[in-house]
Amino acid sequence: MSNGSTVEIDNGVGVVDALAGSTTVTVTEPTTYTLTANNSQGPVTSEVFVDVAAGDFGLIAHWKVGEAAGELAGRTLIAETGVDFNGAFVGNPTFDTVDTAPVPGGSSASIVFDGAGSWVEVTNFTGIGGNAARTVAFWFKGDVAQTNRNANLVGWGTGGTTNRFDTRIHTAGVGQIRTEVAGSGSDGTVTIVDNVWHHCAVVVDPTVGTTIGDIQFYIDGILDPLTSAGGTEINSTTTNPVLIGSSPGIAGRALTGKMDDIRIYNRALSSEEVVKLITQIDVTLEVTDIRRLENGSVELTWSGAPGEYLFEYSFDLTEGSWIELSDSESIAEGETMSTTVDNVIAPVAANKKVFYRLRSLE
Repeated sequence: MSNGSTVEIDNGVGVVDALAGSTTVTVTEPTTYTLTANNSQGPVTSEVFVDVAAGDFGLIAHWKVGEAAGELAGRTLIAETGVDFNGAFVGNPTFDTVDTAPVPGGSSASIVFDGAGSWVEVTNFTGIGGNAARTVAFWFKGDVAQTNRNANLVGWGTGGTTNRFDTRIHTAGVGQIRTEVAGSGSDGTVTIVDNVWHHCAVVVDPTVGTTIGDIQFYIDGILDPLTSAGGTEINSTTTNPVLIGSSPGIAGRALTGKMDDIRIYNRALSSEEVVKLITQIDVTLEVTDIRRLENGSVELTWSGAPGEYLFEYSFDLTEGSWIELSDSESIAEGETMSTTVDNVIAPVAANKKVFYRLRSLE
């Protein structure tokens, strides 16, 4: 607000420095803020509601896999977040554009590890240190027949006791998830090596505890009870680059399987937030805007879930009057918006009134 002698924001923010002219507010949950400005004429207030996108706050590293321009043609896993957090291929990881995880909003590819010394090295990201809060989340699909025993999914740190933070497959058990810090580890319950896509989340919440026995696993959005809980303190080092598909601290742990939508947060996600990571987005098919262009054509902006759509028109809305205008309208995976221009029916002067509709072909 201009012309204010003092400005204050509620919800614990407080007075805004007049010299700075602004203040940064970290929003962790949907909040309504009230700004109060004072001058010689008295106070003036204004409210603003700030929402938080599910799962985005604290997301410091995110590899969607196959979504970035040019990624499928190269040997780099391109990060959506982080500065230079791209991952370089070591060995021969490949992209699979057919067998992708059921990521909300769609997925263009998964990354395939063959167990023969192939993984991704995130050269400029060394993970989260000490016993600080974190969440590691990803989709995984693999078979119990792993090329290497104790194949690693995501890891960082060194091999020293308490210093390693590896999440792997517990091949000495029933193929459940395991996170270990060197010295001890904790195992989940659910088998994740059954050749089916599973969403896995590993949560370290210091308010619960800072030993490996305090870790929380979620498989497909459900809290996975620990079958074994270690007592070693988590004290991750940030010496080695984060590896996806192998361990930076122990050799011979290359993964056999596929991964997709890999995320690392610097906070502990709640159970509700983990569920939102795997909840499919229900997008309503609707026309959101209609505009007449200078040439007489009509431009329609519409939204819908990924898929193929039929574009039709009618002059009177009667049954059987709908005529196909185009059957090639599509929304690709990961998109929810498309625009079509009718340059056939609308410009005709005799067509005083035209109705349009879109129908999903699925």
